[in-house]
Amino acid sequence: MNKTCTGNFKNLNQLINGKTKSIKLDYDIIMEEEEKKIFPEGIEITEDNFTLNGNGHTIDAQKLTRIFKVNAQNVTIENITLQNGYSTENGGCIFNTGKLILNDVTLQNNTAESKKGILHAEIASGGAIHNEEGTVEISDSRLLDNTAQSEGGSISNWNGTLKIINSSLLKNKTNNESSHGGAISSYGSLTISNSIIEENFSEHGGAISYGYSDIKINDCKFIKNSSKIYGGALSGYIYYENTIENVDYDPYLNCINCEFIANQSGMNGGVLWSNHSNTFSNCSFKDNLADEKGNIIYFDSIGDFSANIQECIIKNDSAKNSDVFIENRSFVNINDTIIDNSSDNIFVDNVNGILNLSNIRFNKNYKAIHNNFMVLIDDESMKNFIDSTENATVKNKNDTSNSSKNFNYLEDLINDSDSNVITLDCDIVLNYNEKNQFKEGIIINRDNLTIDGQNHVINAKKLSRFFQIIGKNVTFRNIKFKNGCFYGKFNEVKQGGGAIEVLPNATLNIEDCEFTGNHSRNIAGCISNKGVTDIRNTLFKDNSAQKICGTIFNVNKLHLSDCEFIDNFAPVDSDYKDNYYKTRSNILNEKDMTLNNCNFNKSQLYKIEIAKIALYSLTKYLSISGALILPITILGWILSELTYILIPSSLEWQAPITLALKIGMIYILLVMILTTILWAIYNYFIGYTEKQGFDYSSFIS
Repeated sequence: MNKTCTGNFKNLNQLINGKTKSIKLDYDIIMEEEEKKIFPEGIEITEDNFTLNGNGHTIDAQKLTRIFKVNAQNVTIENITLQNGYSTENGGCIFNTGKLILNDVTLQNNTAESKKGILHAEIASGGAIHNEEGTVEISDSRLLDNTAQSEGGSISNWNGTLKIINSSLLKNKTNNESSHGGAISSYGSLTISNSIIEENFSEHGGAISYGYSDIKINDCKFIKNSSKIYGGALSGYIYYENTIENVDYDPYLNCINCEFIANQSGMNGGVLWSNHSNTFSNCSFKDNLADEKGNIIYFDSIGDFSANIQECIIKNDSAKNSDVFIENRSFVNINDTIIDNSSDNIFVDNVNGILNLSNIRFNKNYKAIHNNFMVLIDDESMKNFIDSTENATVKNKNDTSNSSKNFNYLEDLINDSDSNVITLDCDIVLNYNEKNQFKEGIIINRDNLTIDGQNHVINAKKLSRFFQIIGKNVTFRNIKFKNGCFYGKFNEVKQGGGAIEVLPNATLNIEDCEFTGNHSRNIAGCISNKGVTDIRNTLFKDNSAQKICGTIFNVNKLHLSDCEFIDNFAPVDSDYKDNYYKTRSNILNEKDMTLNNCNFNKSQLYKIEIAKIALYSLTKYLSISGALILPITILGWILSELTYILIPSSLEWQAPITLALKIGMIYILLVMILTTILWAIYNYFIGYTEKQGFDYSSFIS
């Protein structure tokens, strides 16, 4: 062991890459200038189940290079300070693609700073740590004064898992004009608990910026974080320029028992700027400010997302603008919350969204809510706090005078009725504030139940499906099912049912019903049958799914009799063409199905789909034939010319060969022209169908 007061990176590399699985430092490590060329990406750790105990010492890279590159599982680094790491790529101190555990570690003054230019893709991320498709677990640690040029002043997490417990992130920053996440930038799974995030800075998301990921934050404090533009503490997004991208999961932010104190944004969202779902439970907000809109939240979603504030305390004494700003057709739910502002600022500025209020207490009597679209209340006294524009509405959720009733009413009928027959006397409409409660629909777990709709409509408004069936011998009769929707993940194999899901061991009878305008983000716009389902004298019209079958998916027993299928559609899948053609894009059957006197019409989109399949096949075969003839023709020309050069007298008997070669070249030219035309028509059909809301990114003929 080195007996000097310090060692260098060569010494440390020898220790790490020795035969032992665990080392304990007896001295500080300082990088020497000439070692920069030896360790341009830091010391590589490739041994699984390795532990480095710093014994309270420091590793100092002196801004020469990164300290560690980890490509191994169950690597533990503990009781150490890692400082002055530097990289012109991602990860100023550590670049991880394995599983890394940091315990009682201080990471300070590390930098990720590219010299390549200002393009986003060329700017370094993760001032201290860059985690790429790996796992990082941090406990009882400190990350301070780290800097990244682009994303994640302290940590960038790309498609990985990041867990932080009992730690502090202090004075980290990003320093580029389009940067994100002063402390953390995450595009993967992120969990933080019992930690302090303080005085971090970025253009967007002063403390944390996240996208396309689930974030769970428990028992944390966010103090004096700031952003120049959006999200003083938090910034989350999944789309740009009002276009929702096709993500394979639903991103979500969940904050529980957290404190947000004196966070600030130079534009919008003093605590949070977001355009996807988020929930704050039992949190406190004090003196958070935005220079323009939304001292607490600026919510700007155009998708099926909601913001929720529940059991919280809000106190902004110096606020001048709105605490919660709702843009676009967003849905915001606030309940069991106390607003204790001493100023007369607007609590909620609802520009174009739906605000659902329940059990709200204002400590001042003034017009705290500006409403330009819709507010749902459960207490008439709340109207005293609402200032509505001319075309805006305020609705009392407890008002039973409406001609239709909601899903909670129907659920109570199903669960509380002593009779096995329920007869509807009104339409049923899913309210916006019920959509999270009924994501899978109303669950029916009763046997021998009949619901007679008396030709009334059950309308889910494209917010969820209607029912999930668990019970046996459930019957639906004379019901019009309208605008159901299944919002499952696009890549979940064979999940769907925009109107009804029948689970294994359940039995369902459907008689004299109508299914119209139902949709599934995956398969089966109407029914996903995993049990036993019998459908008679029922109309399916204008239903759709993103793939394979527009109405029904069956993996158990399905019987249909005297049913009509009109203008239903789903794009084809190469593995299920037989089912697709037989039922004209309506049904995917994988087990036992009988059809009796059912009619399937050809919708316009189905006709286009069939034409598209034919065009694709014809183009492929033409291309193959052209590809086969081309080398033969070229070889023939070469042989013909060589023969003429070697045997000039062969010119006369070569005439038929020359003619054949010319015909071959003309054929190849015609194939190229025809293929180009057919391919253009094919892509036109693709574009037309995509404009109708269907995704062809995964189409395979």
